[in-house]
Amino acid sequence: MRSDHIINLLEERPLSDLSATEIEQVNAHTADCAECLLAFEAARASSLLLRERASVTIEPSPFFQTRVLAAIRERGRERNPAPEMFGFRKMWQAARILVTSMAVVVATLTALTFLTDRAQRQPGQSDLASGSGADAAEWVIFESNNPANDDLTYSQMLTNLYDQEAEGENGRQQ
Repeated sequence: MRSDHIINLLEERPLSDLSATEIEQVNAHTADCAECLLAFEAARASSLLLRERASVTIEPSPFFQTRVLAAIRERGRERNPAPEMFGFRKMWQAARILVTSMAVVVATLTALTFLTDRAQRQPGQSDLASGSGADAAEWVIFESNNPANDDLTYSQMLTNLYDQEAEGENGRQQ
């Protein structure tokens, strides 16, 4: 065992990772070898110091955060000495998708409003709906794309409306 020094063993792994048989070998070897005894004592002292230092919690000084943030601000000023006044460019970059999608939705709804209004309007329907005075209150317009068998069709409805108009209010023909 004199030719095998334990220094290599101590350098490979920490003392806490050594097994019981390895520690017995180290104790047996250090009884005869002063150089290895010195290395073993240094390893124990460093292990003890590392454990003690790891268990201590160091609190930063109260102004540490303030100093660090001030240093970060200073570096930022060095990189960008003249910040934008209102930051319109940054605001637009952040909100351009939202603004664009809102404009598309408004344009789509406007187009659909005008297109559905034209599609629902029948020829001559605007004339009937825009009657004058007391006649406007008498007009009733029924809209149905699929009339049932007992419902009137558009042509039957218009015939009834025009016949009533020809008769007048009191049922007399004019």
